Amino acid sequence: MNGNCQLYQQVWGSMIPIYTKQERPFSPIKKILSTPYITEVNPNTGNLYVVAVDGREVVEYQQLNPIPKSIYKNEDSDSFSIESLKFDNNNDLIISGKTLNPNLSTSGAYIQKILQTNYSISSFVAKVTLGGTIKWFTYFYDIPQNTISTAVDKDNNIYILNKRSKTDVVSPSFFQET
Repeated sequence: MNGNCQLYQQVWGSMIPIYTKQERPFSPIKKILSTPYITEVNPNTGNLYVVAVDGREVVEYQQLNPIPKSIYKNEDSDSFSIESLKFDNNNDLIISGKTLNPNLSTSGAYIQKILQTNYSISSFVAKVTLGGTIKWFTYFYDIPQNTISTAVDKDNNIYILNKRSKTDVVSPSFFQET
């Protein structure tokens, strides 16, 4: 038997919490939740940003600090879920997801009221500073659950990508300048 290995140096690391829940009420048997992690690495610092399993909070894992730091948390009782993270060129987080809360949009937002959708919950896009301040929050067009992907180009244009059935008709269907 032959074996090969490669030498490496661990620069930093941290254990991200594993969440468990009871298999059924009053049972001591626990199971690991199979929630996929939504993550992004800050290109300026190398720090890792993770959406908590409940979908309401963005947590920062710094390279040299073992204690995670909450960056943004939605405390509303209404349904709220972050489904995508991305950094823009100003080192702000672009978050997108779903909410039922009709009172989150900021003044001057692209869409200030929840749109009537084919789905049970409305989409949103927001810009948040690393200090947790919301710069803007806008509701957005119909996006099927768990299909949001976000991209930001060098000019800070934001692209919201999603998967749809080929029979879906999106209205209105045009490129938005704002």
